[in-house]
Amino acid sequence: MKSLTLFSLLFLYAIQGTALAQWKTENYQLKGGWNAIYVHGDASYTTLDDLLSVGSAAEILEVWRWNQGSSSVLYTESPAVQSPGTPEWSIWKRGDAANNTLSKLTANAGYLVRCSGTSTDAYTVGIKLSPRPPKAQWVREGANLLSFQTKSTSPTTFYNFFSQGFPAPVASGSDIYKYLGGDLSTTNPFKIFSPSYEPLNRNQAYWFESQVVSNYHGPIEVELSNPLGIIFANEGSVVSLKLKNRTNQVQTLTITGRFGESPPLGQPTADGGFLYLATRAFDPQQVRYVNTFLDYGTEVILQPNETEELKLVINKPGNSPGNPDVAEASPGTLFQYIMRITDAAGMMEIDLPVSFTKGSLAGLWLGQINVTHIPYTPRAQAEISGGVLTAVNLVGRQPEGYTQAPTIAVSPPHELGTPANQQGTQATVEAVISDGVISAFSVTNAGSGYEKAPRVSISAPPATSTTPLPKPMTLRVLLHRDDDAKFRLLSHVFMGQLKVSGELGLTTKESLLDPESLGGASRFSVAHLPLDTNKLGTGNETGTLTHTISIPFNDPTNPFVHQYHPDHDNLDARFENPLSAGDESPDITRTLEFQFTATEPTGGATPLGWGVTILGGVFTETLEGIHSDPITLQGDFQIQRVSSIPTLSISN
Repeated sequence: MKSLTLFSLLFLYAIQGTALAQWKTENYQLKGGWNAIYVHGDASYTTLDDLLSVGSAAEILEVWRWNQGSSSVLYTESPAVQSPGTPEWSIWKRGDAANNTLSKLTANAGYLVRCSGTSTDAYTVGIKLSPRPPKAQWVREGANLLSFQTKSTSPTTFYNFFSQGFPAPVASGSDIYKYLGGDLSTTNPFKIFSPSYEPLNRNQAYWFESQVVSNYHGPIEVELSNPLGIIFANEGSVVSLKLKNRTNQVQTLTITGRFGESPPLGQPTADGGFLYLATRAFDPQQVRYVNTFLDYGTEVILQPNETEELKLVINKPGNSPGNPDVAEASPGTLFQYIMRITDAAGMMEIDLPVSFTKGSLAGLWLGQINVTHIPYTPRAQAEISGGVLTAVNLVGRQPEGYTQAPTIAVSPPHELGTPANQQGTQATVEAVISDGVISAFSVTNAGSGYEKAPRVSISAPPATSTTPLPKPMTLRVLLHRDDDAKFRLLSHVFMGQLKVSGELGLTTKESLLDPESLGGASRFSVAHLPLDTNKLGTGNETGTLTHTISIPFNDPTNPFVHQYHPDHDNLDARFENPLSAGDESPDITRTLEFQFTATEPTGGATPLGWGVTILGGVFTETLEGIHSDPITLQGDFQIQRVSSIPTLSISN
C-alpha cells in the first residue's frame, strides 16, 4: 500500500463541499430496430413506464430481459430467437401493461431493446444507475447474453479480455454475436469474426458461446462479502473485498474514489460528505488488529493467480477539514460515493458503491467496571539488632502518588509508665521519595533499649492518589441511552412485552409489563447501587459521562447503617430520638465518571464493533463522606449494547 499521495490530497480537497452519492448515468447508443444492452447497475428505483417516458428513451418500444441460466436450449449456429411466454425472457412492451412480465431494470443483466425507426436512426439513452459489483453466470453450450465492466473509453478487445483469463469460458473460435439495429435477420445479430480487433463495449450485450460453466467476469475478479457493494451496516462493520488476478501476468490495480451524481427523485440524498476508509489487518508484532488509512490512489500488485483480501472498515480518525466526522454525524446521516478499481493493462474499470447510514447508539448498555487502582496506606516492618533499629522494610504493595516524603512514626522501646532509668531511646526514620513512591528508608536515629521490633506507621499518600490492585475489583454497570444522547444510570431494568402497547420494551417497573408474558421477560440488575437508582447523567459518549449518586446517612444501603447495631442505627442512647447526619453515619456521595475512548483503554486489542456495539474507556469514581478527604478509585470500563430500544418506560 502506498502512503498518502499528492493525488489523494488533491482529490480529498476537491470533494469538499461536493454532494457525493453512488449514482451514475450510463449512456446507451441505440439504433432503430433491435439492440442489446447490458446493465451493470441497478435502476429498479422506478418502473420502465416512468424510466422510458421522456427524451430519446420514449423511442424504446420493447425491452426483453434474458434470464441468464434459465435456458436449456443448446447454442447452435446462431442465437435463439426470443419467444414470448418462455422462462428465458421477461418482457416489457409499451402500452401493454396487462401482458408485461418485466417492470424494472435490474443489475448484471442483458436486455434486448427495440426502438422505433430503422437502423439508420440513432438514439442516445441515458439511464441513471446505482453501480453493482460485477457478476456473470455462464452456461456450457448454452446461450449467454453478457457484457463486462471494461473501460468506458478505449475499451480493450475481446481477445485481450478473454485470452489472459484462466479458465476462460470463451475459447479461440467460439461464436460471439452482436446486434446492429434494424429487424432481426441472418445478419442481426451479427457474428464477430475478428475478436482481436473488436472492442468490448461495456454497455452493449453480446451472445457468447461457452465451452465451460463459469462465473468469469474479467481478468481481475472482484468478490465482496455483500453482493450489493461496500455497504457498512454500522461503524464497526468489516467488509471483505477480494481481488484475484486470473491471468498469468503481474497485474497492478489502482483504487480511487469517484464523484457521484444527484440521486433520482424519491431516493435519499447523501448528506454526510466523504467516507474515509481503512484496511484492517492483524499485526503479529503488536498482537492486535491495526487499521491503515486507505489512500485513494493506492496500488495493489497481484502476482499471477494471486488473491488479496482487503478488510475494509470506516476510518474513525481520518477526518479531513471541511468534511463531517462520522462520529459527530447525527443518526440517519447518509455517506455515499463510488470506489473505482482499474488495472494498468487497461482491461477493466470496476465501479463499486460505497454506502453507510449513521445509526443511533440508543438502547440498553450492560457491562463491567474494572477498578484497578485505589488509595493505599503502606505497611512496614522494623528490624533490630543489639537493642537498636537497623532497618525498615515495606510489607505488601508499594503505594503510589506521594508528592512529598511521608511522616514515619516508630514506637518507643518501652511501655507507658516504665521508670525513667529503664527507658531506652526512641528511634527515628525518614523516607526517600522517587517518582511518587518510597524508594528507600534512612534510619536517622537507631534508638536504644529495643527488646523486640517496634511498630512502624507511615502516612498515606494524598487521598486523590491511587495504587494498583493485585487483581481488579469488578462492578457491574447498567446504562440506558435515548435518542437525545442522554444516559441514565440504572440499578435495574426489565425487558419484556409492555402491558399498554403490547410491544417489546424497557421499563424500570415490573408493573408496566404484561402479566401474561412475564415468563419471557428479562431482568438486569446492579447490586452496588442504591435501590431504584435511575439517575440522568451529564455528557455522553463523545466525551465524559458523569453520574452523581447520593446516599443519605439514614439510607438502608448506606454502609454505616445497621438496623440492629446500637452504634449505627442513627438513634440516641435511649433508642428514641433520631440523630443527624454525621453523628453515627455520614451522607455519602459517589461521583462516577466514564471517559469514553476511541480505542481499548488498557492497550489491548480493540474489539471489533468498538464505538458501535461496544463502548468503553477510563473510569474514575470519587467517594465523599467516608473519609475526611475525598477518595478516588480508578480503572476502566466496557459496555455492550444488549437492546436498541430507545425509550425507557419509567411511569404508569
